[in-house]
Amino acid sequence: MTIVAEQLIAAPTWATEPALACLTGDEALLGCVEPATGAAGRDRVVVRRLRRAGAGWEASAPPLALEAPGHAAWPEVAATPDGGAWIAFLDVGEDGPRGACTLRLRRLEAPQVDVAAEEAPSLRHPRLLALPDGGAALAWVTLDDAGHGIEAARYDAAGACRARWRLASSPRGLALARPDLCLAPGGGLLAVWEAHRVGRIALDAALLETLDPGAAPTSWTLLEAPGFLQHPRLAAGADGALWMAYASDVPAGPPPGLPRWVQVVALRPGAGAAPWVASAPRTLPGMDLSAQGEDQSLEFPALVVRPGGGLVIAARASHNARLFTVGPGEEAAAWDLCPVLWGCRGIRMGLALDARGEAVVAFHDRRGIMVRAAALAADGAPAAPPPGPPLAPPPGPRQALVPARPAWGGRLPYMGDIHFHSAHSDGVGTLEEALLRARDRYGYDFACLTDHDAFLGRRVTRGVWRAMRDASEAIHAPSEGFAALIGIEYTGPRYPGPGHRCVYLPDGEAPLICRADGLEDPAALLERVREAGGIAVPHHVGWIGGDPEHHDPEVQPCWEICSAHGQYECEADDVSPPPLGQRPCLPQDREALAQHYLRRQLEGGARFGFVGGSDGHGLLWHHGISPRADSHRTGLTGVWAPHLGRAEVLAALRARQTWATTGEPILLAMEADGAPMGAALAAAPRQVRVGVQPTAACVRLELFAPGADGRTRVVVARALTLDIHSFDWILFDICDLLPASGFLYARLTQEDGGLAWGSPVFW
Repeated sequence: MTIVAEQLIAAPTWATEPALACLTGDEALLGCVEPATGAAGRDRVVVRRLRRAGAGWEASAPPLALEAPGHAAWPEVAATPDGGAWIAFLDVGEDGPRGACTLRLRRLEAPQVDVAAEEAPSLRHPRLLALPDGGAALAWVTLDDAGHGIEAARYDAAGACRARWRLASSPRGLALARPDLCLAPGGGLLAVWEAHRVGRIALDAALLETLDPGAAPTSWTLLEAPGFLQHPRLAAGADGALWMAYASDVPAGPPPGLPRWVQVVALRPGAGAAPWVASAPRTLPGMDLSAQGEDQSLEFPALVVRPGGGLVIAARASHNARLFTVGPGEEAAAWDLCPVLWGCRGIRMGLALDARGEAVVAFHDRRGIMVRAAALAADGAPAAPPPGPPLAPPPGPRQALVPARPAWGGRLPYMGDIHFHSAHSDGVGTLEEALLRARDRYGYDFACLTDHDAFLGRRVTRGVWRAMRDASEAIHAPSEGFAALIGIEYTGPRYPGPGHRCVYLPDGEAPLICRADGLEDPAALLERVREAGGIAVPHHVGWIGGDPEHHDPEVQPCWEICSAHGQYECEADDVSPPPLGQRPCLPQDREALAQHYLRRQLEGGARFGFVGGSDGHGLLWHHGISPRADSHRTGLTGVWAPHLGRAEVLAALRARQTWATTGEPILLAMEADGAPMGAALAAAPRQVRVGVQPTAACVRLELFAPGADGRTRVVVARALTLDIHSFDWILFDICDLLPASGFLYARLTQEDGGLAWGSPVFW
């Protein structure tokens, strides 16, 4: 196969979510989303007509912007045999309140007129298929008060709806996602989708054999394994053969089980309750589930069948894009489509075959939307990729991270990760998978997905922001033991810029807070967060800066002390540094950023509590930065709250009744003269109690406060022998050991390197 030079099709407006379809002749359609250029603007779907230019492709006409009352998202384009095309996209409504969504279906010949419009409280993951008779089929996810549903509809060439089906329903939140469709032999439609279960994601299917809208489709579990199977994509060959590609993290054990890879199965007729069954999974070449660099994982496949039967698959690596071919008498082969370079890749690969039978690929990288053409080898029957790895043992039932909760002053301890990412920014994995992993694999009480707002070639569109809020709202069930916060990472420039802050908002109606919407000024950002009822948390402050000049203890009640980047309590040459390093800053910034470490800020009079977050991006060792293989297990926040809930977690953050750990479920509390950690006292405390429940043998418990020179010192240190199964209080009498004004905090160090920090008290 020969891959020609790439063409940059859409770059200057943060264009994203490419969708591709090849028309008859030497033309193609490229759909994408162009985000609004300001807070008052609207995200729009744009369709570009491409024409072959030599060996490549180029835009041949001005872009066509599709009109919609709200923000447009997630375009789908599909070509019909007569040279026409269907277009579908989501209208997610206004920014802020989550009003009704609309799925709009249009013809290219009348791009501003809806042929059909489906409306629901929320809609996600539309999938469009052009049919041989000139009609179209749509599948999508509906979210309403009754839960999740997979819907599908079939339209004739004139746009009349000929059939409509409810393929699956679930009253449980975060249960169904990402349907796909293909034409099955005999003229029926085969649908497949993600079915989320506790601890795993299966692929369910339905066969739609009739145009009778009242007929119930036949549905069954097509593929299930002890892990997460995601983003299924179907393709049908001219000979009636059916194929499916999907991403799998099987084997999920031994831990960490973060990487995933694309697998392929052939579908063949079954019997009884399963009209179609899958062959043994086969894995695309190049899989390395122990890679430590930036090039890890393979997901979000797109799949087409060549005229003679060979397969072409495009898929997204963590920081790359690849094209694969599988054909007769040849090994499955792979080609890199772009350089391996840290950046935001999106979650979509556009793939189509042109009139010559050659592949055209559209994908997103930090430069914009790229289009590449590939001249393929001779066609033929597909050769099987190499066998996949053996299945791991199935996961057990969900285990709570903190099985027993000691009470303290009418409050209970809850723990979770409030800083991690998905493939919607510069990570890997879907929104749903990230939250399911936090709930089911890690057993957290709460979690917050905080994808970047605008970073390295991509910004969060209103459609993605809607999807982030929908996913959190769907899984949010405090009465069942899990709370999902609403958040985003504001990604300001590194020092001397304002740096990065995780922003946490009170509910799913919150508006998008984005640097690209006129919030480059730090004061404007904090004021916007205040107006939205949220809070902001600076993080990895010694690496890119924490902007202490704009610290506001009301809006920024906590700072992040540890993550996959290490700890930023203090530098390695400070007094009693923790046994954990940190990611270094640029050499020219070291002197300035030394003053951004948390101790220096406390010494200067700033008041804030401590939180931890993994900043996990789904990569093993976080490309060599993380102190642990599973980068999602490198930072946790603990809160003391009367009960579990989104508002209760935010209230604990505001009150600084928090502690942070390097990923272990260590419990920690502190009282100073009877006041809880985070409190402001009238005078220096005389007696301190620290409550701890370690997870391993302890090395020491230390109390830190400023000395006579104002620099942080160890007030008292004590070696401990504690039961890891009980919560014990240790009493410290510190009369006359503290200055007239200052702060005091506790740090626990374990023999296994685990650390816990309790938020300071102030006076």
